Amino acid sequence: MQEKNCVIGAEANKLHAMRFLLIQLLLQVLLRPGEFSEAASELVICCKKAFAASDLLDSGEEELDNDADPKLMDVLVDTFLSLLPQSSAPLRSAIEQVCVVMEG
Repeated sequence: MQEKNCVIGAEANKLHAMRFLLIQLLLQVLLRPGEFSEAASELVICCKKAFAASDLLDSGEEELDNDADPKLMDVLVDTFLSLLPQSSAPLRSAIEQVCVVMEG
């Protein structure tokens, strides 16, 4: 029972970190749409795939198989790297937070 709560808590932390990142990215899209729109679209797709089982982001897609996980992480890392040079301090902080919770 306690192990299940830890897994749920870890998934909730990941979801919270990604939600915070998307909010920060949305603010950047409003300020400079041309620079951040593509990254925002890619992150939304990653969120839908990563959290397909979540009630909050349920899109009717099947859960990812183990082979798809590295591809998802590759897309996340590429997107984060493309965002870092022109991002604000709050957006960089949100990216760092996502990296920390995805690691653990």
